Amino acid sequence: SFRSVSCFASLSLSCSTSCDAPVMVMKVLARLLGLAPLLAIPCWAREALDTTNSAGQAPSRWAVIAVGSAGFVNYRHQADACHAYHLLRKSGVPEDQIILMMQDDAANSKENPFPGQLFNRQGNDVPDVYKGCKVDYNGSLVTAELFQAVITGDRAKVPPGGKVLQSTEFDKVFLNF
Repeated sequence: SFRSVSCFASLSLSCSTSCDAPVMVMKVLARLLGLAPLLAIPCWAREALDTTNSAGQAPSRWAVIAVGSAGFVNYRHQADACHAYHLLRKSGVPEDQIILMMQDDAANSKENPFPGQLFNRQGNDVPDVYKGCKVDYNGSLVTAELFQAVITGDRAKVPPGGKVLQSTEFDKVFLNF
């Protein structure tokens, strides 16, 4: 469910029994980007976010998935990002509220024995996570500046028609880097 990943706050960290480490990293990044008030809610308080906003509406769910590595040697990063994309879609997050940024060079790499496909785990009958994965920004467009523009909603700093985070203080945001 989305609730199980809403606390994840991933920065190549994983939530074990406590969310303290990922939350601390997110708070530091938020302070550096001037977003501290947006990320000051501890994981144990996430249930409080399930309430309605002042207009009586349920919160929207948004996601930004960014892969900061490139090349076939970092295959797993792109495969995991596509897997996260599919999990978010299955949990009901609308496609237009998921922003995926990655080099997008592993699936079609000459080193890939399965051209045009990515798999995030081994085995038989494993789904191709690249199939249906909608990459919003790829290649040289993926920069720290673009990432900052996307998470701060700065449309002036993204390519025309590019997606940016449009969440409000009432919404849930999953950020995976």
